[in-house]
Amino acid sequence: MSAGETWSATKIRANIGPPPRPDGRETRGRLPGPVGAARDPLGESRFTGRAVLEVPVPRSSISITAGGWKHLGVYMSSTEDLDIGLVLREARNDVKMSLEDMAKATHFGKSTLGHVETGRRRATPEIIEAYERAIQEAGGEVFKRDITHPGLAKIRGAKLANLSRAIREGDPDIIARAPTAHSTDLAIIHKADPESFSNIRRWMLEGETSTLRTNALAILAKTPGEDNARAVIEVLETDEKVRNLCLTSEISRLLQLDWGQCKILARDVAAVPNPRKLAKKLAREVTDPNDTESRWCGVYMLRELTPVLGR
Repeated sequence: MSAGETWSATKIRANIGPPPRPDGRETRGRLPGPVGAARDPLGESRFTGRAVLEVPVPRSSISITAGGWKHLGVYMSSTEDLDIGLVLREARNDVKMSLEDMAKATHFGKSTLGHVETGRRRATPEIIEAYERAIQEAGGEVFKRDITHPGLAKIRGAKLANLSRAIREGDPDIIARAPTAHSTDLAIIHKADPESFSNIRRWMLEGETSTLRTNALAILAKTPGEDNARAVIEVLETDEKVRNLCLTSEISRLLQLDWGQCKILARDVAAVPNPRKLAKKLAREVTDPNDTESRWCGVYMLRELTPVLGR
């Protein structure tokens, strides 16, 4: 906790259920997930797709709207439009690099990068990796840090092309055996066609190993679309092995602790060595519009941390 930083019990309204109906009428059904369990041990109630958590978080980490509410949605408007170009531009601006500076650092044309950042040209894996290198050298970060798993698979170039082809043909290849890096997941999404996504969804539900199911979920969680978000949430709710691996990955990525330690902490989140540090990072995770897995795990872990943070 930094000097002068204010922590308070902040009410967070989490949209982890179905989105509100267009006619404004109440959505009825089971409130999914840890928030549902917090409100009702059976998880059965009438609800509007929202639940309330009162979580101590640093005021500097999230903005609070009028009335003290922060709306956090699994189904944010931008889940329909995964605009990597905007992410790249924001990351570049964060490290005070001009577009001309980035062109020099990446050896891509200034006009090419400008078109990528404004969405007029697709961000290729090569451009994304070039941005990551340049921005990391400047002390910044484009995407999320990788997990600390010793067998993490970072796949590029010809191997990535082979993996994409294997996925399209129904062979999970490396994603059945080892966790994949964040940049690899994005590259798979970039190269995937409808048949590939059909296989990824099937592996998420029916994969023989928890590693395959978790990797497939991580890919689908970063893919736009409400149906994808719903499918990811359903697996996180029902597949305990996948849920534990996802929580382990989130703790590992956010705190950069040893993977074995993270596996233990995933089963007892309140035992993390620096709960306030984790809570501050999670407060940002739950507003990530481009990753359903991160939002769900963020809400789950904030709830688990509430008793510790309230001391």
